[in-house]
Amino acid sequence: MVGSTVTGGAAQGGGALKRARRCVALMLALCLLCGCSARQLIVQGVANELASQSGAAEEDLQLAREASAFYLKLSESFLRESPGNLRLAEAVAGGFTQYAYAFVAFDAERLDAKDAESAHKLRERAARLYLRAQRHAIAALEAMRKRGLTINRPNAEQMREWDALAEKLYLRIRGTMVPAETFDEVFAHLKAFRAGRGK
Repeated sequence: MVGSTVTGGAAQGGGALKRARRCVALMLALCLLCGCSARQLIVQGVANELASQSGAAEEDLQLAREASAFYLKLSESFLRESPGNLRLAEAVAGGFTQYAYAFVAFDAERLDAKDAESAHKLRERAARLYLRAQRHAIAALEAMRKRGLTINRPNAEQMREWDALAEKLYLRIRGTMVPAETFDEVFAHLKAFRAGRGK
């Protein structure tokens, strides 16, 4: 009788211990899930704030140049954590494009007459930054496509219309807004990039 009571108590105790372990495991899982959700909320919040700061005006050109590099690297790191954030992707893509033109390609133009080799290296760097901007934009669209975004690809006629419009715009941009040599070099890199992706 005593033995059965002890055994029964041990069995009940074992059952209670198992239930306690399950409860602890469940609580840990919930804590981890809550922690993950909180982290995602923080990442999204910072990403949105960074996106909203992309167009902030700055009168000091040197300060703008130094701050831009930090802003782009920080925004890029948050974009990796939140690849579907189109606002931040747009800000990063635009930021790299502006940085490449204002602080790299422009420096190349100033150096052209004094140091052609250094100017060429700067133009190559600008081209890489332009392509980096494009990759961020494409990656964001791909992330949104996986989440259900429908991308309507233009047909052949629409592509011809777009190409014709683009050609007209290129003629207005090349040699005026963007130096001809820089424009041609960027498009050469872009053509190579598209060829590498099978486009």
